[in-house]
This record gives sequence, structure tokens and C-alpha cells, in this order.
Amino acid sequence: MAAGMDPGQLQVLLVYTARFQRVAWKYSSLAYALILKDVGVLMQNMYLAAAAMGLAPCALGVGDSDRFARAIDSDYCDESSVGEFLLGSTA
Repeated sequence: MAAGMDPGQLQVLLVYTARFQRVAWKYSSLAYALILKDVGVLMQNMYLAAAAMGLAPCALGVGDSDRFARAIDSDYCDESSVGEFLLGSTA
């Protein structure tokens, strides 16, 4: 958990998703690796922006892709979550 962030006071949860077939169409066997690299770059930039704004960022290393697919009423194979990021104000 990010320094100064109370876990009971979640303010923003960003869930990054990917449409695997769309990426695989062009990059075939590299698709999954490219998606994860893109998520890493996005999270790094979120950390930098949040720190500059005085917010408390926290990338999550675990998530529930099945639950997310049910929440957005999507097929897990078409679009799935590939990263989660918490964002809140400092205490």
C-alpha cells in the first residue's frame, strides 16, 4: 500500500484492460509481452504524474480478471484486465 494511504479509504482504482486478439493480429506471438510492457510504461507514468501532484499511487501486482470480466459483462478471452493501479490522496 502506498505510504500514507488508508486501505479503507480507496479513492480511485484504475483497471487496465487489453483486447488480445487486436494486438495478436499484428504482433502474433509477441502480443502478450508487448501488452505487459505497455502496462509497465503506463504505470511508471502514473507514478510520476501522481508524485508530481502530491498523490499516493500504488500499482497492484494481483487482480481478479474473471471478476472484472463479469463486472463489465465481457468475454474473458476478448478483453481482460492486465493491470490495476490505486490512486488516492495522502493522509
